[in-house]
Amino acid sequence: MFFLSKSKRMNPHFDRLLENKIRLFLNEKEEQQSVLILAGARQVGKTTLLKTVLQDIPHLYLNLERSPSDTLKIDLCKDFDDFQDYLRDIHQFNPAEKVLVIDEAQSSQKLGAWVRFMKEEWKYAHVILTGSLISEMHQSERSPVGRETYLELWPLCFKEFLMAQKQESLVETLSHFQLGDSISESKHQRFLETYDQYLKVGGLPEVVRFYLEKKDYETRKWDIYKSYEDDFVRYFSLEEVNLFKRCMEAVAANVGSPSKDSQAIRLDAPGYKKIAGIFSRLEKWKLVLKCEQLGKQPEKNKFHPKRYLYDLGILQGLRFKGLPSIGIQEMEEAHLKTPIGGIIENAVALSLKNQFSDQMFGLKLSSQTEIDFGIKIKNKMVAIECKTSLKMKRNFLKPLQDFLSSYSKNSQALILYGGPPLGELSDRIHALPYYLADEFYRLFENGPSDRT
Repeated sequence: MFFLSKSKRMNPHFDRLLENKIRLFLNEKEEQQSVLILAGARQVGKTTLLKTVLQDIPHLYLNLERSPSDTLKIDLCKDFDDFQDYLRDIHQFNPAEKVLVIDEAQSSQKLGAWVRFMKEEWKYAHVILTGSLISEMHQSERSPVGRETYLELWPLCFKEFLMAQKQESLVETLSHFQLGDSISESKHQRFLETYDQYLKVGGLPEVVRFYLEKKDYETRKWDIYKSYEDDFVRYFSLEEVNLFKRCMEAVAANVGSPSKDSQAIRLDAPGYKKIAGIFSRLEKWKLVLKCEQLGKQPEKNKFHPKRYLYDLGILQGLRFKGLPSIGIQEMEEAHLKTPIGGIIENAVALSLKNQFSDQMFGLKLSSQTEIDFGIKIKNKMVAIECKTSLKMKRNFLKPLQDFLSSYSKNSQALILYGGPPLGELSDRIHALPYYLADEFYRLFENGPSDRT
């Protein structure tokens, strides 16, 4: 079995929760093993994660962006047999003996077409393809359905941020929390202070590293952001880079509200017709997260989606451009509720996306009533409402009570706010602090009705 205990690791890195899923993939023994596609934006830690997992495992690692000569030679191969011969002769690769990892795989024009053969002809082989723009790999042909296992890596979630800071007691408290448990005031305040840091710093590993080492993490963050502009220019044009900026800034300015193309550029502006395509590309590149808004009648689901940014540090910089940074303790001031509330909702969206993938959406119960998030796990629904408040208020319950009266008895609802966890407030409604969002899959994996 491909397994490496943490005690044997040599390279310093931030522990990532996705690591276990990659190890499980490498431990699978199937004659026709699916190819693992690891997607994620630039600088979210894909390469570091893979190198950590593969440290003591025989493997061939190719980075096509750093080694253009490999890209050229791969694309000169006339077919898959030619590609196999190249790997064997130049890189001494035998699929029965080594894991194949190709980073920035989208740089090749041929690899996407050969995924099916990697699964069908390499018996018991493990192949991992990754890249910051990996969605472009199948641009010229159909994606090989049934031949790929797809994982997404996002910036550090709050729990990983705590792990990076070695706050072991707080990590343990999160990991063992159950609905109905209490958290001491001392720990609650520590959680809020660290959550405040997380909202401002974000989760890009290199930025977090600079922050922990008391370096200029703000400059590092915007250096990374500039690399996304460079990627955009590569696939669009230098003349259109302003549209990239407008789209990202529009998401930041309107986060938490319905997202419309006209928020990026006026309807009558020359570049308006390109905006929908640019948003679609940013979603594929994992820079923007799209959350559909669903009602109780599928045939009437024609609502504008909500959009969120992939990193909270980038979001803070774009949303509060020209304004001082805002902390959780200031959220009770009326004029600050909307600005900080959007950032908290974005943080919750990223946490839910990490855990539930495509089983996350917004809920439109009526023209007057909406709920920030719904998640579906084992055909059971949980509604989640984010409130910008340090105190629980009874009027928070009404939308969730409407939800529970409309859905099956095994559904459940949560209010997320800035206060400590509370017991059951009403039938099947709990109030939890924002920082517990990373634990929802664990809390509800047996179905909401199984926990009280």
